[in-house]
Amino acid sequence: MNAGTVDRSTARNTDRPGPNYSVFTDTTSRLRYTPADLRVVYWNAGGISGKTQYLRTLVQSQDIHIVFLGETKLRPRQELRLPNFFVYRRNEVSPRGITFRDTAVLPGRELRLFAAYRLSPPSRSRFCSSDILTIFDDCIPTIVTGDLNANHIAWGSRVISPAGRQLLQDSEQHGYEVIGSDTPSHIPTDPRFRADVLDVVLCHQLSYSIHVEVLHDMDTQHLPIPITLGTTAI
Repeated sequence: MNAGTVDRSTARNTDRPGPNYSVFTDTTSRLRYTPADLRVVYWNAGGISGKTQYLRTLVQSQDIHIVFLGETKLRPRQELRLPNFFVYRRNEVSPRGITFRDTAVLPGRELRLFAAYRLSPPSRSRFCSSDILTIFDDCIPTIVTGDLNANHIAWGSRVISPAGRQLLQDSEQHGYEVIGSDTPSHIPTDPRFRADVLDVVLCHQLSYSIHVEVLHDMDTQHLPIPITLGTTAI
């Protein structure tokens, strides 16, 4: 897992912008939520260095309260700063000094939020449902979001991977929900691969409305995933 959490106490456009684009100029997505809603975004940045200005524009234009960052690729001594936000990080570094994995957790009394990242095949990173069940092993409303590299058509992916099949079976057996966006969240730069839904949201004991979308106004392979939580139980 390789993620960072930043905490502060859309319209979809299928045409991807060029290198001289203006980010987050479309405000029609604001009609999807109210000021009382909780706005969360997950973004697998593929390295956050050099992209902090984009991140600042994102949180300001989309009224984001909590940010999850995947694959930050920051060295332990590198700082990540964002105005009006607190940053929570936990790094794991290889013997060569390369940050290869970190996790971030933001606990709360009524809602817990986790960011997760699972290495893609052919790595030896197995899908461990026991990790998810450990997180969900109580009655506290909990959300896990991130790039799990677990594809399934049930949440909008083009194909079904072994990890995706296992995740679906596990969610049905243990009663949690897996939600994907209705447009691709991963736009490969390699033309041999097609766009797909890789970033998902896992919900446990959640009694609030939830909406997941994709922001296409970003010139990165992994696009930001805003998540809107209603404040009224359903």
